[in-house]
Amino acid sequence: MNTYFAYGSNLDSEDWQRWCAEHGYSTNLLRPVERVEPVGGVYLPDHELKFSYYSAARGGGALNAVPRIGQAVEGALFEVAGNEGWAALHQKEGHPHRYSRTQVTIVDEGGHRFKAMTYLINQPDGGRFVPPAAGYVEIVRRGMQRLNLQTKFLDAAASNELIPPVTNSLFCYGTLMRGQSRFAHLAAHRIEQIFPATTCGRLVDLGEYPGMIEPLGHDSGTKVSGELFETGDISAVLPLIDDVEDFRGYDASDSLYSRRLVQADIGNDQPRLAWSYFYEGGDGSPIPSGCWRTHGGGISADW
Repeated sequence: MNTYFAYGSNLDSEDWQRWCAEHGYSTNLLRPVERVEPVGGVYLPDHELKFSYYSAARGGGALNAVPRIGQAVEGALFEVAGNEGWAALHQKEGHPHRYSRTQVTIVDEGGHRFKAMTYLINQPDGGRFVPPAAGYVEIVRRGMQRLNLQTKFLDAAASNELIPPVTNSLFCYGTLMRGQSRFAHLAAHRIEQIFPATTCGRLVDLGEYPGMIEPLGHDSGTKVSGELFETGDISAVLPLIDDVEDFRGYDASDSLYSRRLVQADIGNDQPRLAWSYFYEGGDGSPIPSGCWRTHGGGISADW
């Protein structure tokens, strides 16, 4: 695998090229991955940024991505130039003594997922906060800005503030919608707003419930209809819904559904980022309308 997910200083090409030149490596060892269907940012799900490792070279805290359900670390995908590229990354990241190269699942805003390698510090408790040097934060910010990534999560992490969730929204299209058999699972939590919504994808009939599968393409025109739920605390809602949808984690091979990010359109030309669940099986009959309600599925109710 030659795909690398960067979330820290390696986002900045200037800093990367400087380091490579100083250490005798070619400066052309990382190339941004040009995805066929760019639909927005790419994320490491269920993680958040934290300055939790002291770097003598940086003179302060260095970034790590630590587990947190419902959060996601935005970054960029790069193609690594073979063994020399990995050798440079290993040396720069201090693999395996400081950071360890780890295979992770990356998701984008169009419901797609990718496998990639990244570098993480093994800190099961998240690690203590180590204040970063201002110069290091500026390098990471510069890289993020050049790649049109959000910097608010970086700023919160650098100040040791509570990092806001990447989204508090959940897109549902089946039995979790209002009037359906599992709506009570959501109604028990603080639901602030509910909007009719659509997202790119395809719907299949699995009998008592539907399943959303990946769109054929971002511009294919295939849509799934559902509802967008805005919650007060998505981190409290997702573990319960993960259980309902039999999602066992991004490294599990036996999940019935996987949780990913989508752009949900509520009709005002301002798509909202939301979590949703994609069916992992290979069966099911297509629902051409993309709508579980009009297809006749589930329970009918007035609300």
